[in-house]
Amino acid sequence: MKLSHLQLFAAVLDKIRNTPDGDGSLLDHTIMMYGAGMGDGNEHYPHHPPTILVGGGCEKLQGGPHIAANVETPFMNPSGQCFLTLHASRLP
Repeated sequence: MKLSHLQLFAAVLDKIRNTPDGDGSLLDHTIMMYGAGMGDGNEHYPHHPPTILVGGGCEKLQGGPHIAANVETPFMNPSGQCFLTLHASRLP
C-alpha cells in the first residue's frame, strides 16, 4: 500500500464519518474494505497482505481486533471469509 493511497482512503473515511445518515453517520451504516494483493510487492510475497475493514455496518460490525492469519493463508481465504461472514449476517 502506498502512503498516498492510505491518505486518500482516510480522507474518504473522514467525509463519510462527517455525513449524517439517519440515527448516526454514513460510516455507521457502511462497511468498507481496503487492502493490497501482496504482503511485500517488491518481493511478490503473497503472504500477510495488509487489509483494513472499517465501518459500523448498521451495528453488525464491531471494531478493534487485529487479526494475523497464518503465514500460509492465501489472501482470498481471509477476505473471502470476511465476505461470507458479512453475507451471513444479512446486512440490510
